[in-house]
Amino acid sequence: MIYRNYNTLILVSNIRSVGENITFGTTHIQSMFSSWDQSFLSNISIYKSLFHGREDIFAVRWEKNGKATYFPKYDYDPYQFRLHKMKGGTIQTLQNKTLSPLTDKQIEKHLNGEHFIGIYPLLKDNTSCFITADFDKAEWLEDQSGYR
Repeated sequence: MIYRNYNTLILVSNIRSVGENITFGTTHIQSMFSSWDQSFLSNISIYKSLFHGREDIFAVRWEKNGKATYFPKYDYDPYQFRLHKMKGGTIQTLQNKTLSPLTDKQIEKHLNGEHFIGIYPLLKDNTSCFITADFDKAEWLEDQSGYR
């Protein structure tokens, strides 16, 4: 994720370990965002070029009971959904809904921290333009060594 007040943006590309420091090939992605406020549309273009995925669908982050997950974003009539829900229905069983496309406005909201989105990196032709990995906990440095 990229935020206005981000600390690190990691693009998994030619990762090499240098003691406890990690370098990321020759491209220092953070410098690409150094003029954040000068051209927000340019930053959306950079984001889309780095994280190119499907544009006909995206996911939003939901939290409930202390757990977080991502679900596809749908467009639907909230009045119809409320009636459907009162009858015991769920968003999965709602008939009149369509998948929301990934727009520049949604990316802008993500970059501003208004909501978190998930990209569908697997394209319709079964190809992908990027790969990401999330290394957590104390063993993250050891875990990432398998990607060399």
